[in-house]
Amino acid sequence: MQFDSTKFIALAQIGKPVALAGQCRIFPYGETITNAELPLEIWVGTPKSVELLTLTELKSSGDVVKARFKGLNDCDAVDRIKNFFVYMEVEKLPPTEDDEYYFRDLEGLSLVTETGEVWGVVTEVFSFPTTDAIEVKRKNGERVLVPFRKETISAVLIAEKKIIVASEILEDLL
Repeated sequence: MQFDSTKFIALAQIGKPVALAGQCRIFPYGETITNAELPLEIWVGTPKSVELLTLTELKSSGDVVKARFKGLNDCDAVDRIKNFFVYMEVEKLPPTEDDEYYFRDLEGLSLVTETGEVWGVVTEVFSFPTTDAIEVKRKNGERVLVPFRKETISAVLIAEKKIIVASEILEDLL
């Protein structure tokens, strides 16, 4: 199936097979997939092409999350989907609480300093292994990555369409 990024959200990336019985590691983005009720029909693939699979098992042990998919019963079958992404249709996402949001909700928000200066607009959100970050397009067209951590971000105000950030942090990024 052709992929339309406006209708899907990435929940995780699939890692290498674990053992011989069709398990694999996954690297969740947030808690949506780990809190899901199983079995769960999800889309697996790349931004160019996805296929529908059923997630039947998730096991967490510390930071390691292992998954099993219906019909993928050995390490060779799981190896075929290694490095693919796990997607869910946006309309099937669980609703958020008032103080919660999905990363996709951050795109298009203004990045504003605590003094009220508009610093730029969020163009993309990244979930790196060591930290999350937002890419901000400044008025002059320059793009800057801002770490998305509690030390950096004071508040996320979805209804007001802005993210409040500490001024001194931004100065250090330039």
